[in-house]
Amino acid sequence: MTAANTNQQLIAWKESHRIGVASFDGENIRLAKLINRLHNSMMAGRGNDVLPQVLYHLEASLNQHFAGEEAVLSAHAYPGLDEQRHQHSEFRMKIQGWNRDYRAGKPLVTADILIFLKEWWNNHVLGTDQKYVTFLEANGITNEIWANSKN
Repeated sequence: MTAANTNQQLIAWKESHRIGVASFDGENIRLAKLINRLHNSMMAGRGNDVLPQVLYHLEASLNQHFAGEEAVLSAHAYPGLDEQRHQHSEFRMKIQGWNRDYRAGKPLVTADILIFLKEWWNNHVLGTDQKYVTFLEANGITNEIWANSKN
């Protein structure tokens, strides 16, 4: 396998993926990089080497991201907040379960984790999250007001 084959982007960040809040966008960019890192490591035969770090960063950073996102949506009475919280909870449980299994010495299938993360990206980041952007914009909530409401 050549180096070119092991440095591909499974998730290609595009401007159309932006939420409009710098911190949320930065966290989503980091998520894309983590998914790509796991993918490239798997392609190089080193997926299990980086998996613990990827799972740790997912649990640590996304808990903060979810809390911030839910606070902003709650402050603006977003009607899809319950679904957002439900999806966040399911994601947390999945990552926590993998971390728990890893610490207990149970084998993890890196490919299954990567598939889950790719589906999460497509369904949640590019789907569910984009719905609240539309809602907030339709209600006259500018990105500046939105960003300030998290503080």
